[in-house]
Amino acid sequence: MPQSRLTIREKIVNYLRNAILVGEYEPGQRIIEAEIADYFKVSRGPIRESIRQLEQEGLLEYQRNKGCKVKILTPDEAWEIYLLRSNLESLSIKVLNGNIGEKYLKGMRKAVNEMKFYGEEMDIIKLVEKDHEFHSQIIKACQMERIENLWSSLNGTSFAIFLTVAKIKSDNLPLMAERHQQLLDVIMLNNVENSCKEIEKHYLSTGRILYLKS
Repeated sequence: MPQSRLTIREKIVNYLRNAILVGEYEPGQRIIEAEIADYFKVSRGPIRESIRQLEQEGLLEYQRNKGCKVKILTPDEAWEIYLLRSNLESLSIKVLNGNIGEKYLKGMRKAVNEMKFYGEEMDIIKLVEKDHEFHSQIIKACQMERIENLWSSLNGTSFAIFLTVAKIKSDNLPLMAERHQQLLDVIMLNNVENSCKEIEKHYLSTGRILYLKS
């Protein structure tokens, strides 16, 4: 979406999210509403709306009498999200007997191709979005609303996971497309057992590549 078409709230969200992900705001650092309002020349209303959204994404947290600060998930929180996502995607594969269909495979291929570009550009935000698009195809394919709702409930923290555990190993970001291609290659073979094993392997290996676990 062109920047000019964004609402002021969306512009503020994008600004703060990017500043957090690239390290301009460090974990634990306070977000000063007055400074952001002055930068955008707006009242504090849109600032507070933006902060609420970033709280939902897990990038910010509010503490009474201390205000809002940058948050990172604990290693256990990040691992729990990975574990749940992995199992829900494997469940979708089992429901479909391994065959997710060409419509959804096409969406996965598109996401991988775009990851290659954004990985070279080191565009963290776009990589997170393409990761979401890739994995959402696996879930959407089973066309089971409750599974999709459960999986979607975990995705508000996608940006926080990229920030979590320690710092992103930015030199490995271009490898995201390669690892998703490996998963796609296995899923295309329509073998339930192999696909489920590869999904589990994907989440484990992605965690090792992107994060410094404490």
